[in-house]
Amino acid sequence: MGGHDYNHVLSEALSVSVVQYLIDKGFDAKRIFARGYGET
Repeated sequence: MGGHDYNHVLSEALSVSVVQYLIDKGFDAKRIFARGYGET
């Protein structure tokens, strides 16, 4: 719904949140990373 830049920032923030959730559940932080792709 938003512009390209907004969607990219939103996607990046969501992926960071998911990674943090996984780390909180005991996943090894060295094995996962966050990457947002926006509309793509």
